[in-house]
Amino acid sequence: MTGFSENSTVLITGASSFTGRFVIDKFLKQSKVTLILTSRKPDLLKDFGHERVRIETGDLLHPESFERLFQNYPITHVIHLAAMARLRDGELNPVENIKVNFFGTAHLVKLAAKHNVSAFLFTSSDLAREATSVVGMCKYLTEELFRGPVFSSTRFVAVRMPNVIDSPGAVTLLFKKQISQGGPVTITHERMSRRFISGEQAADIICYAAATGNHGELFVNLDKSKNILRLAQQMIRESGKSIAIKTIGPQPGERLDEKGYLTDEVIMTERAGWGILKNNPKNTAEVTRITESWQSLLSERDMAQFASIKKEFNLC
Repeated sequence: MTGFSENSTVLITGASSFTGRFVIDKFLKQSKVTLILTSRKPDLLKDFGHERVRIETGDLLHPESFERLFQNYPITHVIHLAAMARLRDGELNPVENIKVNFFGTAHLVKLAAKHNVSAFLFTSSDLAREATSVVGMCKYLTEELFRGPVFSSTRFVAVRMPNVIDSPGAVTLLFKKQISQGGPVTITHERMSRRFISGEQAADIICYAAATGNHGELFVNLDKSKNILRLAQQMIRESGKSIAIKTIGPQPGERLDEKGYLTDEVIMTERAGWGILKNNPKNTAEVTRITESWQSLLSERDMAQFASIKKEFNLC
């Protein structure tokens, strides 16, 4: 696999995730690197027994759990997939989401820099653009950490992931279940639209960005959004069944569509459907808005830690 030598040791956080399994499979089939796989529940990774695989416990709520990994292994790359990624979970458990998605990741960033890791790939989300949810806000602020000034020899690179087809919580998986049960198929709004990629495509862009991305680059998906109502209708037709569609309304923090990117906003890459967002001046107003929204959620101690991170990474 281009960009990874046989001497590379790659730490994959959240390795038991849907996307993580595609990434692991790609590495094992196309490279000879050593993989350090972490999960809050390492038993979920027991089917990845391999001479080049090490399985460890890693929990972003307790980010110090990763410190011994950097001490015990010669980690050259980090692929950071671990997250509380579901929008609903973020709205119901905002403090835990912030501690996992932002504070936990910031701790990993400092560990990677301290141990001179070659590259750190962070999986962001389309939710980060003009964020309206807790998950989106966490992802956006973490992007800002990665797009900040160089403070170590580590290349920090991010990818905004669209919806991954049939991953847990994905609408495609929900529709399949509802169709198998005879319906109704539920949509949130007839104008709702989203971008989709397969698990294989997700693994491809993650490995490509980790291998080739320069410090501060943010990869974004340029595919057109697909209308969710039409997707439901298509899946029902393919099932050969007659099933009703019911509109239930958006979830808290959910928006109708994901905005596309204008030609002058991105630099095209050799990967079809992917560009690199131009490094526009920092959006101080957006950072301030998110900071203020967290004031009523976090304890004084957490806010002090947040202020320290902002200062350290020049977020404001």
